[in-house]
Amino acid sequence: MEGENSGTGITSLDNILSNRINNIGATLRQPITYMKQAVSLLMTGKLSQEEVDEIMPRMQKSTEELFTLVKEFERETTKNKFLVKTNPSNTKKP
Repeated sequence: MEGENSGTGITSLDNILSNRINNIGATLRQPITYMKQAVSLLMTGKLSQEEVDEIMPRMQKSTEELFTLVKEFERETTKNKFLVKTNPSNTKKP
């Protein structure tokens, strides 16, 4: 029967990731893990200057990715638009 396999294997993973909270958690883990590892290497001084120069732009890209993911999650989940730029001419009162 079809229902017998719904709790195992890939179907189970699909069910978990279909939940928005679980999905965003899984999606955020990759850039967070990268940043955690990079900060650890930076703090312990285990990187050459060349490696530091390479890792810093990647860390910046990861932070931008995190903010984008959170913004998209908020927009899709709440249907609210945060930090929307408004046209200054629309906000002026006569």
